[in-house]
Amino acid sequence: MNRTMRIIVINIISILLLLSIGSAYAQTTKESLLARNDVLKIIVIDVEVGDATLIICPVENGRQDVVLIDTGENDSDRIKEELIRNGILLSGKPISRFYITHYDKDHMGDASKFI
Repeated sequence: MNRTMRIIVINIISILLLLSIGSAYAQTTKESLLARNDVLKIIVIDVEVGDATLIICPVENGRQDVVLIDTGENDSDRIKEELIRNGILLSGKPISRFYITHYDKDHMGDASKFI
């Protein structure tokens, strides 16, 4: 095989490889990532004046930790919707750990709904 033919074959193989990688990447959607429970998810929720942060840990030994940082003042419904969207059941105590960064109403106003 001469040099020109080798270059053509290498280029064709490279293009096929890139196309296969691209098609695998294109199949990953936001919905497919949210449906996974083997990845760490960090979700920032707009709660009017500030943000609440929801951290959903991967399932490990049949247990999944869910961490909530701040709640906003009257935004427990937004946080509950995000929990449901990520497959977290609201029965019992879905929040494993709960942190309040400081004691202003816009950070802890709805804390009683999650404790």
